[in-house]
Amino acid sequence: MRSPQRLNVPIHLDRGLAEPLQAQLAGQLKSAILAGRLAPRARMPSTRTLASVLGISRGVALAAYERLLADGCVEGRHGAGTYVAGAEPAPPGGSPGGSLGGSLDGPSGGPSGGPSGGPSGGSLDGPSGGPSDDPSGGSPGDRSGDGRPPSGDLIDLRRERPSTQAFPLAAWRAAWRRAGHHAPPADEPPAGGLPELRAVIAAHLRETRGLVLDRHEILVAAGYGEALELLLRGWGYGQGYGQGRGQGHGRGHGRRPVIALEDPAPPRLRAAYARLGTVLPLPADRAGARPDLIPRGCDVVAVLPERGNPLGTRMPLQRRRALAAWARGSGGLVIEPAFDGLFDAGVNPLPSVLALANGDPADLAGAGRAGRGRAEVGPAGAEAGAGREGAGVPGAGTAGMAGCGTVGMVGSFCEVLTPALRLAFAVVPRGWAGPQEDGAGPGEPSFTCQLAVADLLASGAVTRRADRLAALYAAKRALVRQALAAYPGVRLLGADTGISATLLLPDGIEAGAVVAELLERRVAVAGLGAFHQRRGGAHVLGNGLVLYYGHLDTVTLRRALRVLTRTLGTHRPSHHPSHHPGPRPSPGPGAWPEPDGRRTVA
Repeated sequence: MRSPQRLNVPIHLDRGLAEPLQAQLAGQLKSAILAGRLAPRARMPSTRTLASVLGISRGVALAAYERLLADGCVEGRHGAGTYVAGAEPAPPGGSPGGSLGGSLDGPSGGPSGGPSGGPSGGSLDGPSGGPSDDPSGGSPGDRSGDGRPPSGDLIDLRRERPSTQAFPLAAWRAAWRRAGHHAPPADEPPAGGLPELRAVIAAHLRETRGLVLDRHEILVAAGYGEALELLLRGWGYGQGYGQGRGQGHGRGHGRRPVIALEDPAPPRLRAAYARLGTVLPLPADRAGARPDLIPRGCDVVAVLPERGNPLGTRMPLQRRRALAAWARGSGGLVIEPAFDGLFDAGVNPLPSVLALANGDPADLAGAGRAGRGRAEVGPAGAEAGAGREGAGVPGAGTAGMAGCGTVGMVGSFCEVLTPALRLAFAVVPRGWAGPQEDGAGPGEPSFTCQLAVADLLASGAVTRRADRLAALYAAKRALVRQALAAYPGVRLLGADTGISATLLLPDGIEAGAVVAELLERRVAVAGLGAFHQRRGGAHVLGNGLVLYYGHLDTVTLRRALRVLTRTLGTHRPSHHPSHHPGPRPSPGPGAWPEPDGRRTVA
């Protein structure tokens, strides 16, 4: 059964306008089609999906599709849904991996000749790229095929790992088999990755994120840390950086950069950045990282706009604009993930910081009306004009640097396939100072590995796998909410998207003690304090637990949640009902720490 097609481009409908909703929807979808953010022959979301995501009736969505059909923008296929009309445009030439919007015939001879990719159970089977360096904390698959640990074994919720349930084993084996039919080249693979892999990654980003990378290119690396190094190398940071093509883009002159990383963040992600530069915390609140608190003198800002890890925050459009303005005004570099990590087809997309920095049409006129003139960047309404000098965005309007900054992306397929696949990529401006021809750059994946991943992408197996995981994770999120959302005295964060949740504990329950007792009961969780760079700082919200549960089957997850709730019950400040009816309540449901240590309630 085919999974519903998610909405992958930002849509903003304004009921306050005289223009009917169906006309607004049709106009924005048409703009996305004409701009190439919805590729020719791409499947469109169903009217039911549009109605659910945008909060409109199916009649409005149907009327919009009828307009698009009349304009020749879409075409209906009996029993198969609605598709973007037209042939795939011919790719522009002149750059390796540069046909970033066109179709691709992968190693298997094109999508029509690829594997069916139907889900099948079992553990991963295929060449392993070696140990993982996934900064999210991933590790190779579970010891059992369905993710269930043997009885009495440790249930580990400390690391983010994808589920191995319903892994597309047939497509995986077929891709590696076809890749193995190619004779190995006499020389090393091209710097930056095979052109066919780079092009199909760009096509995948257009399909899943609505990104048209006509001014960007893909550089492939052997791991997430290596992809980060490529990005910083191109900007001129680090020993020997900025010596290749396009060196005029950078401003680092070979020194180690000062990097502001969203705080809290996964410890492994912080370690990956710390290997390349000096890391400073960028405080986050309920709306994600705060651009008005970017440290002065900072060269690079690393954020998680789509889903903050571990708090599950999502950055609003105004803050994304402020980050794009900081990059343009200060001449700095903003880095965001290429994969949104939401695993939820019901979320209305927002423009990426990269799209906003490049003036992408994704920054819709309707969305502009919603936040015109000012960008809200503080939890209590502190504002900074996106692009206005000195308006709360550090470095905005810096003399001589306007227009020199940029935004890059780093991604991998650890979240969808397996962390054992040591392949990642960076999205960089075209003509960037990439890998050095003399081999001084970061390592690259093997020739066979690149061919296999290109095959998996071209056949649609990766997209189908992400859709299947979204359905699996939705059921697990429901279990977590059922067990913990109404638990007295605690607050659950991030359980509506993704594969992790954070449980804030009341002051009377100490997180370290709960972690220790859970470990004695064979359940391992992480303390929230470890995700902050400066433990005990004024902005730190550290008394909590972080649970990564995506890799567990439902039976094991229920067992872990049962142990967790029972353990919390033993740590209440008083167990005698005449003394206290329960644990002291946590701050209100909207309570977040201010940088000066105060808490605010939404």
